[in-house]
Amino acid sequence: MTKKRPVWVWIISVFTFLTAGITLLAILAAAMLPINEVETDVAPATLFDYVAALVFSLAAVVAAIYLLRLRKAAFYWFTVPFVASVLLSFWDAMTKGVAESMIGQDVVGYAVFGVVIGLAICVYCWSLIKKGILQ
Repeated sequence: MTKKRPVWVWIISVFTFLTAGITLLAILAAAMLPINEVETDVAPATLFDYVAALVFSLAAVVAAIYLLRLRKAAFYWFTVPFVASVLLSFWDAMTKGVAESMIGQDVVGYAVFGVVIGLAICVYCWSLIKKGILQ
């Protein structure tokens, strides 16, 4: 018997595929630009930053696939990279001085928006587990 997927499962999956694709394109574009052509007011991204973004994007795609398949693993594949990315963001803010350079810019708003969306997705997946929809 086939279970009908809730509409939010489709919305989250499409959103995840789109944002992961955009992130991967941004990483590719940044890798193709010579470092002296990249002008920024914040500390430059390191190889570790690019690898972390790549790993988190790929994990999000795996999570979205598990979510579409209504598997419990979706919760873990969304939650672990989410928590790791939040911790790395705080680490960057403390070690690179990113927080000072972002004050007064839209970057803080985007970061908060991303955290709220990521947290909402994790909470939603948890609620699907509790309802028995994700197995």
